[in-house]
Amino acid sequence: MEKSLPNDKELEVLTLFYNRFYDLYEEITNDNFFKENAQLRFFKLREAFSIYKELLSYEPIKSYLEWMKRG
Repeated sequence: MEKSLPNDKELEVLTLFYNRFYDLYEEITNDNFFKENAQLRFFKLREAFSIYKELLSYEPIKSYLEWMKRG
């Protein structure tokens, strides 16, 4: 596997994505999440999946996942 390190801008964006994803994850897994408005729950879930999809499209992450699949 060829190593590809993120540059400063990529690292900043990845950090923001990770932080937002984990903030949403904490909100979604909280018991109070189901007390929120259905539309708000939908938007939070949609945003979490959107961030997840974006992270998976980042080449070093894709390469790492392929490496893991090969064992």
